[in-house]
Amino acid sequence: MATLGKGNGDAYELVLDSNLSSPTAATVRINFHQVRGRVVCELIVAPSSQPVFANPPTGEGPGSSDFWVLARTW
Repeated sequence: MATLGKGNGDAYELVLDSNLSSPTAATVRINFHQVRGRVVCELIVAPSSQPVFANPPTGEGPGSSDFWVLARTW
C-alpha cells in the first residue's frame, strides 16, 4: 500500500481492481489480513480455461506482456 501511496485497504483494492481487465477482475477475490502487526493482501484467483496475459503499464515496454503460471498450491 505504501508503494502505491495508498493508505488503506479500500484504496489499494480499487487500484488493484482498476488494473485488471474486466473478465480477469471477475475471477479475483481480494482479502486483507493482519499478520504479526502488518497488513497482508491475499489475492485468490479462480482457474482460467485459457491463458491470461498481464500487459505492462503504458510506457513501460514495447508491447511486451508477461504470462504467469502457478506451478503448485499450498
